[in-house]
Amino acid sequence: MKRQHILVMLIVGLAIFGVLSQLTTNFTGFIKQLLYFSIIISIILVIGYFLVKFLSNRSDEMKKYKQAVRQSKRKYRYLHKEKKQQQKNRTHTFRNRKNRSHLHVIDGKKK
Repeated sequence: MKRQHILVMLIVGLAIFGVLSQLTTNFTGFIKQLLYFSIIISIILVIGYFLVKFLSNRSDEMKKYKQAVRQSKRKYRYLHKEKKQQQKNRTHTFRNRKNRSHLHVIDGKKK
């Protein structure tokens, strides 16, 4: 465990040393290198995004699945609204019951 920790610290230390030496000796080259690196990474990410998006949308099953999901959401949204309305009505009746006293006067024979 300690050997791995020392190895990681050595690699991080060498990386910091390399970045600092590059900054002090060739600052403009370092900035250009960072710019090129970020452009290449962004191009790769955009290409990957579009490949995944276009290749996954071509299947007919996926279109049917998405349509079923939309229908289900519409159906249950209506049912959910209906349930909320029923709960509101139920809570009002429950509150009325709760406010009423549970004690009743029983008429008895008086002497």
